[in-house]
Amino acid sequence: MNTARDKKFLYHLPSNVRPADACIILCWWQPMKILTVDDRKDDLYLLNKMLEGGGHEVIPAANGREALSALEKAVPDLVISDILMPEMDGYQLLKEVKSKEELKDIPFVFYTATYTSKKDEDFAYSLGASRFIVKPQGPDEFIALVDKTVKDQKNGILASSESVFEGEEVYLKEYNKRLIEKLEDTVTQLEEARSELKGSWDFLDTIISSIDDGILVIDESGKVELANKKGRELESVVLKKVIPTLESGGRCTFNSEILLGDRCYDPSCFSTNIKGRFMGTTIVLRDVTDRRNVQEELRARIAELEKWQKLTVGREIKMVELKKQVKELESRFEKLGKKKGR
Repeated sequence: MNTARDKKFLYHLPSNVRPADACIILCWWQPMKILTVDDRKDDLYLLNKMLEGGGHEVIPAANGREALSALEKAVPDLVISDILMPEMDGYQLLKEVKSKEELKDIPFVFYTATYTSKKDEDFAYSLGASRFIVKPQGPDEFIALVDKTVKDQKNGILASSESVFEGEEVYLKEYNKRLIEKLEDTVTQLEEARSELKGSWDFLDTIISSIDDGILVIDESGKVELANKKGRELESVVLKKVIPTLESGGRCTFNSEILLGDRCYDPSCFSTNIKGRFMGTTIVLRDVTDRRNVQEELRARIAELEKWQKLTVGREIKMVELKKQVKELESRFEKLGKKKGR
């Protein structure tokens, strides 16, 4: 059977490892079967690549429930899990693992980017975690931490990996504290992000309000999300004439100018796509009244010029003909005068 345990590979040690320690690590080291748990596909992919690059075999799972199902099929040498996940988070998964006799001695590592406070770390260790690592980590450093965790666990160097909570009520109380605190942190972050977004939105509104052209930002459902003063004046006409012509992806097939009172507007549409998903359309209505008036006046002047050019050409031809006739008459008159003198 060709598994990760049978493969030959080049093992990279971090640059800060002393030669003497390198020998100890390499002599002890052996490839492991590791259960990796993370609901974010990109993070799980990177985690698995780091571990596979270190010669280990990985069993991926997207949340705690999937991880428990995987544990029923095979017992790994190590579990590495995120904390914030749907269905069953990392804390709940760790509690379940430590409650099962056949699984409780498996080293359990948290690798998290959300739960990063000292209280989060203390709660993880109180549940029986072997190591608490905050994302991100470089591949070499992370692999070294993982290998050291397993080595220390086997040598009894790590603190007890059993949960200190004797009753379900005590666990739930502390667990809820972690959730509430994280929720409060999330709300604070959302408020800060909302404030920043509002500031950016106000700045954008100030910019577009200073533009003479009409601007309307339409979402994917056809609702006006943002418009400047001129855009609001033209909104009803746009909703009636332009919006119905928008095709899938925001492409606009409306190719006529819009007349409003004595002014004329030329619409242009620009679709907004984020990561391949259509998010809406920005419609710019440029006032082309002055340009149109100048264009019409120019056309009239060109027509008048052509008319006069034709008249001028005809006059010159007539003058040439008359001059020719005068010369002929003068010549004839001169000839007639000579005959009379004889």
